[in-house]
This record gives sequence, C-alpha cells and structure tokens, in this order.
Amino acid sequence: MIKKLMACAFITLLVGCSYSPEREERNGYIVDYSYPYSTNQDIDSIRFLVLHYTALNDRKSLQALTGGNVSAHYLIPSQTT
Repeated sequence: MIKKLMACAFITLLVGCSYSPEREERNGYIVDYSYPYSTNQDIDSIRFLVLHYTALNDRKSLQALTGGNVSAHYLIPSQTT
C-alpha cells in the first residue's frame, strides 16, 4: 500500500514539474500561447476569410496585428521557408 502511495506521489510530482511552454520561438519571432481562443464568438458564424496586404515589414506587421482592438489574424511572412 505504501509503495502505491509513493508511486502516485512520484507520478504527481513528475506531472507537476512538466514544462509546457507558453511561448515558442520560430524563425526570429515568438509565438505566444498564453492567450487561449476566445469563446465569445461562435466559430460557426464565420462566413468569410479576408486577405489583405500589409505595407509594413514582417516584424511591424506582427506588432500591428497583435496589438489592442484587433480580431483574429494570420500573418504570412514575406519569405516562407
């Protein structure tokens, strides 16, 4: 019985110490996972995908699209690998 309790405690300790990064570096920019998808809007209500050109460089475009008062955006880098 004590061995089972020790095993459970050890497993709990390992799971508690597992690292789940909220940020990931990708090709010179950082992806931030700390802001989960908002459930305020019904995903089924999306009917259109609008693509538009941003005259800024990739870094400034990413800053503009992740600032306040913006909706969901995908940024396609100017040079894809």
